[in-house]
Amino acid sequence: MYEFVDINERGTTSTSLSIKTTFNGINLDDVLTDDTGSFQTLTIAGRSTVNNRINTTEVPGMSGAIESDGYTMDMREITVKYQIKDETNEGFRDRYNRLNDLLRGTKNELAFSDENAVFYATTQSNEVPEEDSNSLVATITFLCSDPYKYGPEKEVDLTGQGTVINVEGTQAAKPRFEFDVLAPITFAMVSNGDEYMMIGQPVDVDSYTFEKYESILSFEGSTTVGWTQAQSGEVDHVIDGSIESDGDVTKPASYGQDSGWHGPAIKQSLSESLQDFRLSTYLSSYNGYDRVGEVAIYLLDADGTQVAKLAMRDSHNQQSLHKGIVRLGYTEPHYLIDEYGDERGVWNNFAGILKLTREGTRFVAQILMGNSSQGYHTRRYVAWYDRSSNYQAPIEQVVIAFSRYGTQSSTDPNVATVKIDKINHEEGIPYIAGEGDKITFDHEDESILINGEDATDLKDFGASYFKLPPGENELALLSDVEGSVKYRPTYK
Repeated sequence: MYEFVDINERGTTSTSLSIKTTFNGINLDDVLTDDTGSFQTLTIAGRSTVNNRINTTEVPGMSGAIESDGYTMDMREITVKYQIKDETNEGFRDRYNRLNDLLRGTKNELAFSDENAVFYATTQSNEVPEEDSNSLVATITFLCSDPYKYGPEKEVDLTGQGTVINVEGTQAAKPRFEFDVLAPITFAMVSNGDEYMMIGQPVDVDSYTFEKYESILSFEGSTTVGWTQAQSGEVDHVIDGSIESDGDVTKPASYGQDSGWHGPAIKQSLSESLQDFRLSTYLSSYNGYDRVGEVAIYLLDADGTQVAKLAMRDSHNQQSLHKGIVRLGYTEPHYLIDEYGDERGVWNNFAGILKLTREGTRFVAQILMGNSSQGYHTRRYVAWYDRSSNYQAPIEQVVIAFSRYGTQSSTDPNVATVKIDKINHEEGIPYIAGEGDKITFDHEDESILINGEDATDLKDFGASYFKLPPGENELALLSDVEGSVKYRPTYK
């Protein structure tokens, strides 16, 4: 058993024993404190420190240097001195293991109970002295590559007549604009008078407008009526088992039996043959250790030959590891996406959108994890030109397929929606959104979304992701939309 050490013997005292540290939404003082031990924040340093990066040029024969106009802030380091203790050696080790696990991740919110503000921080080090006791004082150093701190999010409604908002903080804030579309529109724009963000094109009285995206199939997963059994060779696995709907999503009822990949698959013919199209499917696949499986959407030509495949697949029986797949063709395949995401495991327990667009020889594949109410993340966007025209067969059928391997436990997959649009080409200005659609201009992460899906390709050439300086800002909103602006007050 270690001997307990009086904290004050180490020369460390706390100016405020009531301060607590929260990292990634978890209060470290609370979750690491119980009847047998504790974590206690003692002191914090670096929150108010400002280091400016000043550019200078030395000139021979001149005293000093020439200082360039303007400067930038350097990264910020925040150190948290804490005490951790436990009644037993085993409990002490476990408490440290839990602490180190809670300090994972990058650019997580870091907050302290004495200030209503957050930093975005990554743990740089957890410096622990020699472990001669099961009551120690140590220091965590957080690195803030973004040196600013941010207050609670503010939201202000916007009107088409113009809105004056008073932006709080001492530094310019990066806004997030969210709009509801009231009627079919060809453009949407918001301006602060000097800068603007816009997607689409305005029209005048002489302009001709048309629907660029015409719905051909809109499957909501609530029933399998209208779908028939897929045939051998139309999917990558042995077809067996059955598919059912629970009233909300379509999922496998059974997989059948086979020693390799096998499972059910159903298909539906489209109302017309499509050359240029946009496919979007919302699906889920909940994987886990020793569970393998695939959920896939196939596009077929008139003969049942695969034109494209979109899938989320876990083929690892000793770990959870989803792979996203968007593939063109079959006998000579071309993979637009065939990867595990930015980090292995980032697409585990996937719920989100897989999307494929073909317009002429240009293909665009997208994977977005999340949903429209909470936002999408871990995105992947790939554009590619089929310059040899090897993957230009018209699509006439769509397949929903589920599979597992041998007798392995299966993942828990489902398909909520499958939507296929025909892309029309006419002389005129296309509508970009209709009544009920939602548009987001996020100037923080520089993204543009329509109904949660990437729409950056609609951005006007002269538009920019502008900031809102402290004080009064007048915002003008154009087109048949209404909505709000959200921002976090920003401080040095």
